[in-house]
Amino acid sequence: MNEKGGTIQTAVIEHSQAGFAKLEALRQQLQVEPGECIVGMETAHSLLIDHLWASGYEAIYVLPRVLFLPWSLHQLTSLFVVQ
Repeated sequence: MNEKGGTIQTAVIEHSQAGFAKLEALRQQLQVEPGECIVGMETAHSLLIDHLWASGYEAIYVLPRVLFLPWSLHQLTSLFVVQ
């Protein structure tokens, strides 16, 4: 989101090296550092969270409604990169 609340970028990535690379390419395209991004996701998948922390992302939010859905760990992740 920008300062007016408009969406800058949304993406759906897979929980894989290719998906993580897609996320990094999108971030680089926006010309922001990982620490400048706020990431909102609809998953509790720990591999992705571990990757984001290791890459320098400082703000990671897991939307709580997903934590109680049995299929949530097997779905793709919606990521919202906020500058």
